[in-house]
Amino acid sequence: MTLPDYTGLTLKEKEELRQRSVLRPPLRFPEFTLPWRTARVEDVFDKVTAGKHILIAQTKSKQDGEYCYPVYSSQTKNYGIVGYYNQHLFEKAVVWTNTGYAGVTKFIHGKFFALGTCGVLLSEKGYCNNCIAEAINKMTHLYVTVGVQPKLMAHRMAKVMFSFPEEFEEQNKISKLMQDIDDIIFQADQYLQNSKLRKEAILEKVFPTNLDNPQPEKRFEGFTEKWLVAPLSELATINPKSEVPEEFIYVDLGSVKSAMLLEANFETKESAPAAARRKAEANDIFFQKVRPNQKNNYFFKEEKSIPHVFAQGYAQIRASEKLDPYFLFANLHSEAFVKKAVLHAYGTAYPIINDANLGKQKIAYPASLEEQKKIATLIRTIDTQIETAYNRLQNFRKLKKALIQQMFV
Repeated sequence: MTLPDYTGLTLKEKEELRQRSVLRPPLRFPEFTLPWRTARVEDVFDKVTAGKHILIAQTKSKQDGEYCYPVYSSQTKNYGIVGYYNQHLFEKAVVWTNTGYAGVTKFIHGKFFALGTCGVLLSEKGYCNNCIAEAINKMTHLYVTVGVQPKLMAHRMAKVMFSFPEEFEEQNKISKLMQDIDDIIFQADQYLQNSKLRKEAILEKVFPTNLDNPQPEKRFEGFTEKWLVAPLSELATINPKSEVPEEFIYVDLGSVKSAMLLEANFETKESAPAAARRKAEANDIFFQKVRPNQKNNYFFKEEKSIPHVFAQGYAQIRASEKLDPYFLFANLHSEAFVKKAVLHAYGTAYPIINDANLGKQKIAYPASLEEQKKIATLIRTIDTQIETAYNRLQNFRKLKKALIQQMFV
């Protein structure tokens, strides 16, 4: 049987139910039929410990011959790696994040260094593998101490109760499957990140970085006229009010970190205070506030769209007849515009961009709509590739999540 729904039960009741249940995952390799074992982490592993404290400044951001050991912390970005060190503490261990994103558990095969915010499980009996790590990871959320900074310290991790196959052959087959999927996800993620970097590099070449000399580094053949420079307010309609006509681009002017980038996103944000609902018109571009320190994804909607929610603090922009809409869309994300927008934001903790500052921001553009359209087509092609890569990555992640739901109890 699979584990019954124990919604509403206390942790103790959940543990008791798990202990007395005969557990077999719904999906497993056909040659294995024995029920899974249920035990606490402290009864399976020889040691429940943590890493050591070193300064991040002692590490290197890139791996080399001497600084070759990855350093893991409680972060989850970059797969938990914060740098590389010239010493290692562990090899072939199950690690977990004990603060922040507490309870995220994974297996590390090679030699590595772990910070004090990274917990480590060690076993001499062979229980350090992907299968066991995923089995524990499915249960850790029940043991996380909730607070301003969620925590799963070593004494709590030791008490985590989980279920796993006792046969090492089954563990190994599940581990290989999980590792294969992780490798595919990693490759897809790397391709996506490289695609975004390529886009940034191309944006720097096709848009001028110095508005005092608005000459892009690369141009399409046949175009030689000097680019023009004008404030955005002279090239587009800007309306900061929440009640506006349907035919505008939406740009969030709310509080953002100084490292902000404008983000285009066509998904309705349920958390946004709904001032009104509108249907997007053809060639509308939607920008929303970026979470701190995150790169942006870009999307452009050519056809009429589903209703979107916008609120006070948003400006609405639509390109004039002087600009191709997608050219404007790309231009708003160019280095020259973003740096100027942040530079003109006021305040330090939460700088903002108000509608007056937005309208004053200057952009460079060629008078020729034909050249604008060529640039727009180039950026649109790259954006399509990025969106395809992003969707591919998300599909692989969904596949892994679905497999974990079916292959672990």
